[in-house]
Amino acid sequence: MKRVLFSCLMLVLGSVLTGPAQLASIPQQQSKQETFRNPAMEEQDEFHQALNKGRVLMHDGDVDDAVKEFRKAATLKNGQCAECFNFIAQAYFAIGKYKDAAIAYKQTIALKPDNEAELNNALGVSIYLQDDKKTLEEAVAAFNRAIEMSGGKLVKVY
Repeated sequence: MKRVLFSCLMLVLGSVLTGPAQLASIPQQQSKQETFRNPAMEEQDEFHQALNKGRVLMHDGDVDDAVKEFRKAATLKNGQCAECFNFIAQAYFAIGKYKDAAIAYKQTIALKPDNEAELNNALGVSIYLQDDKKTLEEAVAAFNRAIEMSGGKLVKVY
């Protein structure tokens, strides 16, 4: 134990005795280090502000205001925001507005996103849950498109 304390004391004394030249180099080394940047804390454009506000509102259960923010974000992208319409669809689906969810899923699918098979499946579920015999064929068609687009990886469940 005495040796450890003695070693620490010698290191401190050694750094003091080496003079200001060694100490002057310490701030230079620190300034060369990269500063951590948190993208979430950076200023965002109006589109990202609306999209993120919508996500927060959804998380808090304020679906109506969340949809307004998602629509605002979609408008800022001239209606070319599949992510915005997908969030709108999910919001409506969460509160049981399946017809509105289906409309939003169709808007999302029209923009040809990468997850089109998944979205067709969600569209089929939204249409099916409307519990309207007139729309059952449309639900079946959406499920079939989902299966076809997924290369058969989805299983028919209807």
